[in-house]
Amino acid sequence: MVMNLQNKNETILVVQYPITQFSTSKKDLEEITRKVARIVGVNPDLAYQLVKKESNFNPSAVSSEGALGLTQIMPRTLQFMQSSTVVDKEVVKLAGKYNHQIVCTWNDPFYNLYMGLGYYKYLKNSYCSDYLTLIIYNAGHYWYQNKLPPPKSAVRYADTILCELEK
Repeated sequence: MVMNLQNKNETILVVQYPITQFSTSKKDLEEITRKVARIVGVNPDLAYQLVKKESNFNPSAVSSEGALGLTQIMPRTLQFMQSSTVVDKEVVKLAGKYNHQIVCTWNDPFYNLYMGLGYYKYLKNSYCSDYLTLIIYNAGHYWYQNKLPPPKSAVRYADTILCELEK
């Protein structure tokens, strides 16, 4: 499937390859999210809440802004991660346990989780706190780099995820 997404400033061409080898049950995706998070070095409960908030565990989710898959990673961010990241052999092994061969596309659940959570880890290494990292993950860097207040929607996003972690 090929889709053109209109963003505020650009048109994004998104190609979705069918993933037919893998059962995408929500229960499996919840479990896989936690396991990939451990491999990447992200708190598994935080990763679970992030994916729940971003896509509700829908690997084919596409937002009106063009964010893709389980982690709602933006195409440019995915390109950035692809340029510097090779899929960890532990993720490949994990996929094999589910009789799945990873396809390096945004709608492959393992690949999307690895890239999206890897990006979260990259941000966390730069910004230290989960609160600030979640806001930047949701709203991007612009406001922070320009010393502007964060968007209220991104603050609510971070508050929601962190409140769910405390339950």
